Amino acid sequence: MKSSLLVIHILWALIQIPVLLALGAQKRRSMIQSWAQRLLHILDVKLEVHHATDHHLREPALWVANHISWLDIHVINAVSPVTFVAKSEVARWPIFGYLARAIDTIFIQRERVTDLRRVLSEMVERFRLGKAVCIFPEGTSSEGREVLAFKSNLFQAAVSAKVPVLPIAIQYQLEGQFTSHTAFIGDMGLLESIRLIMDHPGITARLTFLETLDASTNRQALMSAAHESISSVLRG
Repeated sequence: MKSSLLVIHILWALIQIPVLLALGAQKRRSMIQSWAQRLLHILDVKLEVHHATDHHLREPALWVANHISWLDIHVINAVSPVTFVAKSEVARWPIFGYLARAIDTIFIQRERVTDLRRVLSEMVERFRLGKAVCIFPEGTSSEGREVLAFKSNLFQAAVSAKVPVLPIAIQYQLEGQFTSHTAFIGDMGLLESIRLIMDHPGITARLTFLETLDASTNRQALMSAAHESISSVLRG
């Protein structure tokens, strides 16, 4: 039953994309948020949000989160749709790559150092349009027990645009305890990951919005402060 609902939801989203692209910014955000919330409902993933304020959700800022799963993007979009920076491989995923492009994802070719300048420029442009941009500076996903080392390059966009950095801690729990069932790691395939989540109903996605960081410093300092802020939540 869940699988059928998921397929219908994905097909419906694909059908709606031309409508999405024709909408104004606010209505587009509402549609993306609705898609994400519906997906979480189908997967039976509960959303728990801490310390998010209207100011957090409305101002242009660099959102920085630890990375556990493909699900992270939908959990964040269910709270407030933002522009994500994702590895270029995602753009080539069947169906999901098309959806990612439709929701204004910025793709980065991590193996090409020269691509960084273009990505930073696109991020700054989104800030100037009043948008928030979210990055996962670990550069890969983890089980979620701890935060891996951050890479500092993309923090430069916040420094250049003089927008705040908003650290967000992502945690997944089942019956009040840590769970790794959402972790999208190693050679796990997307369908395998979806099945694992559906086989463990009642997972809670916990998002903790932390104090914003002033970008009037350098990217290394911002990276370190964001890493420590998120790590402190995961350490409990």
